[in-house]
Amino acid sequence: MRALVVLLVGCGAAVPWPAIEAGRAVTPVAAERARAGDPAALRALGRIGGKEAIEILRAGLRGDEAARVAAVEGLWFAGATDAAPDVARAYGGGAALRR
Repeated sequence: MRALVVLLVGCGAAVPWPAIEAGRAVTPVAAERARAGDPAALRALGRIGGKEAIEILRAGLRGDEAARVAAVEGLWFAGATDAAPDVARAYGGGAALRR
């Protein structure tokens, strides 16, 4: 399956996000695309979930507007309940935040 994903990405084809999400593991392709700010990749990581995905999603909050929106959605899907202060800071929140 990974060979197929690499082949498709290498040819410029669309990434098969449903197949990657079904694997429930952060693949190198998904991580690379998400770190580059690809909104589809960020949303896919949210549906995959897990500690590594949440770390990448938090980093996505530093991207452009489309990446930030996708990262927020991904964090919600991943169940990152402690990410609210990070989200607030990404949108200019400077107030003291508490759980």
